Amino acid sequence: MLLSHFPEVLRLSCLKVQRRAVRLRSGLILFSWLWLLASHVGAQASGIVLVSDPDVPAGITRSVKRRLGQVSDVSEQKQWGSDASDAGFSKIAKRAGAAWVVYLHLADERELQAELRQGASGAVVWSRELALQGGKRLKQPARTLQQLVAAVREQLSQSGSRAKEPEAAEDSLEEEEPEAPSAAPVVAGAPTETPTVMASSDGEQVLDDPELSARLSARSDEPDPGPRQGLALQASVGIGPGVHGLRVPTPTEVGGFGEVDTGLAPAASLAAAAQLGLGQWLLSAEAQYRTFFAGAPYQTQPETMNGVMTQSISSPLTSHSFIIGASPGYRFGGRDSVALMLLMGWTYRSLQASNATLPGSSLRGFVVRPALNIPFGDGVFNLRVAPELIVVQSSETNALGFMSTRASGGTGWGAEVSVDVRLAKFLGAGLQYRRSRVSATRSSGDPAIDEEWYVAVQAVLSL
Repeated sequence: MLLSHFPEVLRLSCLKVQRRAVRLRSGLILFSWLWLLASHVGAQASGIVLVSDPDVPAGITRSVKRRLGQVSDVSEQKQWGSDASDAGFSKIAKRAGAAWVVYLHLADERELQAELRQGASGAVVWSRELALQGGKRLKQPARTLQQLVAAVREQLSQSGSRAKEPEAAEDSLEEEEPEAPSAAPVVAGAPTETPTVMASSDGEQVLDDPELSARLSARSDEPDPGPRQGLALQASVGIGPGVHGLRVPTPTEVGGFGEVDTGLAPAASLAAAAQLGLGQWLLSAEAQYRTFFAGAPYQTQPETMNGVMTQSISSPLTSHSFIIGASPGYRFGGRDSVALMLLMGWTYRSLQASNATLPGSSLRGFVVRPALNIPFGDGVFNLRVAPELIVVQSSETNALGFMSTRASGGTGWGAEVSVDVRLAKFLGAGLQYRRSRVSATRSSGDPAIDEEWYVAVQAVLSL
């Protein structure tokens, strides 16, 4: 009886084995297809390698790398050879494990060429000439970098849509293999405009991503910062006409005032500064010196002395003015942007006659000088406006025909206005006007008034 049912049992066993073999074969095929698809998609989204020529400013490279980081992992090619062919870029992309290459190079001193290339073939898929300002930074960085980001997102979305096409053939896994993505169309020659709004494979607008749109809109007016770090040195020398005068009240029994001044005489000025940039913040140390060369100085005594006319006496004068201090500040944008500085330091000024009987004065004190630097014309011109406050710490004054007296206290005000013009990379010229007036307290009598003004033409050296 058992032997009569043996053929049927054997047939059912063989059928079960055959079904299991079919299922195993289908599972292996499905696993292989999924592995290939995952590898293919990973290769398409494996990142971007940024390549730039050595003559491209480092600030531009950093800006492009930062913006591209919003859409993909970005690596930077530190060593760039001379092979600018498609095969050369393909080798770089394979070595970096990147699907795309962004290549930056200078077309000339006023234009930067940006290219988006396929990593597999090295072919150009997007190209644009970007205007430069002063050969150092982008003219419209926000708009330009937004177009570059939009082009990269479009290419990545197109690659993603092509990678998803084999999913429609899921029912025929045994007969078909996933179709390899076709190469993107090559755009050669003239640059093309990339639309600001583009559609992905899902029908979703790429730039409608809320997070990305918020970041881009927040930076839409942000100028290219350019290099902000490092130490900058500046020195200047100037010469021009001016007057330094001193007015000292005399005792009532003498009457009137004792006055000395240089008359209209040439003045020379020297200045040096060292500035350290820390991002938007600045720290500067500076020193200034000024003196007047009085060729024919004179002193005017009171018109009457006990009712008797007096005579004017000529005597050589010595004039000095010195300021030293530190200036913290803030820059509101890139290198060529408006900056606000605040000088806090120490000052000394004096006007003395070689004839000891004539009036003279010297004073020391603290100085506070806020300065607003306004560049324009792509940084070629720079306007500086700096009001000044002087707080007298101590002073020494001698009145007409009397011994000198010492006292503390007094205040002064002043202002500087200058315009600098950049003539070359390290050389510039400037025109400066300065006026100041200090009232120094005396131990007896009214305060002494020390006043000066001058106009100087300057030569400026910047490193």
